[in-house]
Amino acid sequence: MTHISVFPAQRVLTRNDRQQLAFLAHYSDGSEVDITRLAHYQSNDAEIAQVDSFGLVSVLGNGEAAVMARYQGHITTFRAIVPLGACPSNPVVLSY
Repeated sequence: MTHISVFPAQRVLTRNDRQQLAFLAHYSDGSEVDITRLAHYQSNDAEIAQVDSFGLVSVLGNGEAAVMARYQGHITTFRAIVPLGACPSNPVVLSY
């Protein structure tokens, strides 16, 4: 294996959004293998974004968070950007 990659590598999200990540292992012969279910994940800021064992990112707050994936000694990261004041994807509309 030469390296691992993530798709998407980064994304601008809003609070309460979710993003499924896909991780690939790249080999010197040009082949690629989906390792999404095999990698180990960790968020650098669980108050902004959490990740489950299947690579599903859940956004909880505003700011930036990196989700690190590890597989057989290789590391890559996904970057979640949640702008301050970003509205949820399904905002609640109040009428008076």
